[in-house]
Amino acid sequence: MAQCAFCGTDIYHGDAPLKFKNSEYLCRNCMAKYKFSSTRDPILWADNHTVKDFKKYIDH
Repeated sequence: MAQCAFCGTDIYHGDAPLKFKNSEYLCRNCMAKYKFSSTRDPILWADNHTVKDFKKYIDH
């Protein structure tokens, strides 16, 4: 079981969370909260970036 890098929520295997390059995860609730699901191809973006990169992205 993994945990969301932002809120610490447990993420179960069937939830298909967003996985970043450094093997950290973002839960569906945080994806919606930060409107990341509306970003063009978030899975591809996350595959090439870390959670630190994402935090910089949302701070702008």
